[in-house]
Amino acid sequence: MTSMNRLAGPLSTIHAAPNSAWVPEHWNVLQGLPYTAAGAVGIAPSDWVERLQLVAVPDANQLPKSPLDRADVRQICRDTNKPVLFGYACAMAWGGQGLGPTRPHAQSAWAAHADLKPILEQLRNHSLNRIQAYDLFLNGTRIPGLGPSFWTKLLFFFAERADLYVMDQWVAKSVNLLVGRPLVPLVGDCPPRNTPSAVYNTYCEEIDRIAKHLGLSGSQAEEKMMSHGGHKPGAWRSHVLQNEPKIGTQHYS
Repeated sequence: MTSMNRLAGPLSTIHAAPNSAWVPEHWNVLQGLPYTAAGAVGIAPSDWVERLQLVAVPDANQLPKSPLDRADVRQICRDTNKPVLFGYACAMAWGGQGLGPTRPHAQSAWAAHADLKPILEQLRNHSLNRIQAYDLFLNGTRIPGLGPSFWTKLLFFFAERADLYVMDQWVAKSVNLLVGRPLVPLVGDCPPRNTPSAVYNTYCEEIDRIAKHLGLSGSQAEEKMMSHGGHKPGAWRSHVLQNEPKIGTQHYS
């Protein structure tokens, strides 16, 4: 499959950020780190389905048996010849949904796959802007166990536009750190389910601005801020971990 990162090449040369745009001590670190595509992450979709003991996954015997990269997942999710729930399994395996203590949440979300299917079909088949796409989950049929950290992954992989970015804890914390305020609400490390669509839209616009000054596409900038974890976190992830108490939190009632 064609790599999305090769397709989404740099949009401009690197520019210094305006002095007032982002907190200099954090911006300088991010800007100074090279962009490296993450490659395949998560686990194989076939293994994900087996571990969570999910039933009624369409074409389950055809699920990939090795982890996927971003381009692989987006190609599968956008392919109208593949069931949307097949793509859902690939996206959630990429994101590692339910592999730890959140396993019941992942199983609850799949139990509502009959409600999830038409939402994913709307994402794939209709040209929606960021707010319209986000509101499918926020204001539509509630999918239990699925919050913004994971439903924005579905936005990124299924939507026609490639600028509906993942809003998980690591990119949200990164944006908050750079702007010096809790632009994205965080409760228990993650954006809560009732985070407004206007916040998501502003968050994506901020990533667009960051990308421009890094000389990257929006998806590359988001990927750079996501960094990587594990026993040896990436340099940017380590910086976020060391500085996140300074970000602060907020929530919406």
